[in-house]
Amino acid sequence: MSRQIPIRKPLIILSVIMASLYWHSNGLEVVEGAFGVSGTLNGRSTKVLSGGTTTVFSQSRSAFSKPAANLPIEKLRAFTFGNRLFNTKWVTAPASVQSFDGLGPLFNRNACSGCHLKDGRGRPPLESEVIMKSMLVRLSIPGSDVDGGPNPHPTYGGQLNNQSILGVPAEGRTTVTYEVIEGQFADGEGYQLISPRYRFTDLNYGGLGADILFSPRVAPAVYGLGLLEAIPEETLVRMADPEDSDRDGISGRLNRVADHIHNSVAVGRFGWKANQP
Repeated sequence: MSRQIPIRKPLIILSVIMASLYWHSNGLEVVEGAFGVSGTLNGRSTKVLSGGTTTVFSQSRSAFSKPAANLPIEKLRAFTFGNRLFNTKWVTAPASVQSFDGLGPLFNRNACSGCHLKDGRGRPPLESEVIMKSMLVRLSIPGSDVDGGPNPHPTYGGQLNNQSILGVPAEGRTTVTYEVIEGQFADGEGYQLISPRYRFTDLNYGGLGADILFSPRVAPAVYGLGLLEAIPEETLVRMADPEDSDRDGISGRLNRVADHIHNSVAVGRFGWKANQP
């Protein structure tokens, strides 16, 4: 009898367990503490809730899609509209609804929720012939771009788009197969490691080249991102502790990335590698 264990690449994950969020009449306020703010919610102490008074109690398949429990009624309209955009399937322009046209010409999915189903995370394909529905492959070549980030492929750009609008060839597709690696634990119990192997096919704009670098990415969950966005940058800087000055065995290093909206350099907060401001 053996156990099957998937091989996973290490991911950079920023935990927000030391902060919670609650609403005041004048907006949002971040409160630092062990596990949230004091008080009760549904008869439970918020001190033991990682989301404090934002915590939602739901066991349905839409639990990740709920608004914060303490969201004021006047803010619910904005949440609902944003949720609608997130679930909208974009169409090719021109279309009858101009607000939602402009899809493509190359893309992976036609809606945000196509990868982040119900605001949760995706998964890799289980079989080689199944297309990646909630996963994509980032592409780059050696070197860095003008902002110090990965250097995109000169033809295919930063990721491989496996879908396209009518009349435009898709860039290509990625298939994954799994190699089983067998071994034994120290006590003699057997195990199996599942190692993925990726192959690029149907490349319609030329080969990728021998120097191609790629990184498969499963769509992450998107719930709770407002908590992370609400934390002031100075708080993140103070908590980073890159040299482990407090000797607790944990050192954090902030990723500084280009913020093209504000034409500045900002702390990376989002994405698997904190490469989005």
